[in-house]
Order: sequence, then C-alpha cells, then structure tokens
Amino acid sequence: IWSFPCVKPLDRETVRDLTKRFRRMLTVEEHNVLGGFGGAVCEAAAETGDGCAIRRIGLEDTFTVVVGDQQYLRSYYGISGEAIAEKAVAWMDEKGTDTGRDS
Repeated sequence: IWSFPCVKPLDRETVRDLTKRFRRMLTVEEHNVLGGFGGAVCEAAAETGDGCAIRRIGLEDTFTVVVGDQQYLRSYYGISGEAIAEKAVAWMDEKGTDTGRDS
C-alpha cells in the first residue's frame, strides 16, 4: 500500500518504480474515476511501457442526487473498505492479468 498525498504534482518516479515491481496495481479514490488520481497513475504507467495492469476504484461517471454521511456514501458507491477488498480479490482471481512480476 502506497499513499499519494496529492494528485498534482503526481509522484511519477514512484509510479514508475511500482510498475517495475508489481504486475498489478489498484488505485482507490473518493473521486470520479475519470480525470482523477487513477487516471493520472494510468497515464504515468503507460509511459513506462512495463505492462503493469491497473484497475481504478472510485466513483463512476454518473449524475447523482444521493446524500448522506461519508460511511453511507462509501457503501452506496462501492468504495467502502469491504467493497474495495472484494473487488481486489475478484481481480486477483481473474485469469489473463499475470505479467510475470510479483503481485
């Protein structure tokens, strides 16, 4: 687990190091998956050419009128701790995402 305190400027050197070390990365954010942290990581990773598979977890690009506290909204949008763990395990169980490096 790595923490990135900000999107801009993105720590591209760390992203590059991670794509060399791991065959898969999962980004998580309380933001729209389009134009957010995960997208920035994908852009930086694509430039490395290392073939690291990346999945983004965050808010889908939809309009909503749902309101509630943070815990409720995380659960509603599938970004609670439990939901993230389930998505990560499901992805690890998928076939065809192995690029030969440590996971």
